[in-house]
Amino acid sequence: MTTRSCVVLCKDGQLLMVRQMYKGEELWTFPGGRIEADETPVQAAVREVYEETGLEVEIVEPILEYYNDRIKGMYYCYRGITTGGNLKLGMDPELSEPEQELQEVRWRPLDTVMDNTEVKRILPYIR
Repeated sequence: MTTRSCVVLCKDGQLLMVRQMYKGEELWTFPGGRIEADETPVQAAVREVYEETGLEVEIVEPILEYYNDRIKGMYYCYRGITTGGNLKLGMDPELSEPEQELQEVRWRPLDTVMDNTEVKRILPYIR
């Protein structure tokens, strides 16, 4: 079973999201990823945000946790704030250049992502 965590970052009516290719499908998701054996979900979320976006974050509060059918495991979502770093597309250190899943990172206006499954799931918790 895979366990993952993510961080929801909101700024001026926008959400920070990453575009990635996952099993041949293009997805916009919140920055986050797999929880390593020696990590808590919070530690993994902070690490993954930095790896994917170049931003340092602080977790403010848990938003929700649920079983995610796509990854076949638990998914932990946290609200965070940026504390440093510079926004840039990161690389997964475990993948070679041609295998990279991350394609783009940017702030997306909330009204342009309302049909996104992940956004719909967390929306009640961030308004």
